[in-house]
Amino acid sequence: MGKNCEYTEKVDVYPYGIILWELLTCKTPFEEFSFTFSSQLEDAIVKEQLRPTISEVCSIVSRVSVVNESLIHNPQPNRTALSNTRR
Repeated sequence: MGKNCEYTEKVDVYPYGIILWELLTCKTPFEEFSFTFSSQLEDAIVKEQLRPTISEVCSIVSRVSVVNESLIHNPQPNRTALSNTRR
């Protein structure tokens, strides 16, 4: 993100999704990819929308749904994964 951007609660959704992913998989995010520098990984996440792989073994429908919604590159203004967990 640029230095002059305004931030909303949406910036919290992606890290929330990563935490949920870690809890579901018990793995380190992006370990299946090999990048020489962390800046390359950051660029792939931001510019190419790289996301950690969700294994079929972990596809417990409701939990995976929350993780997937949290990792969406551009969430809708009225629908965030954080609000969906308050069911």
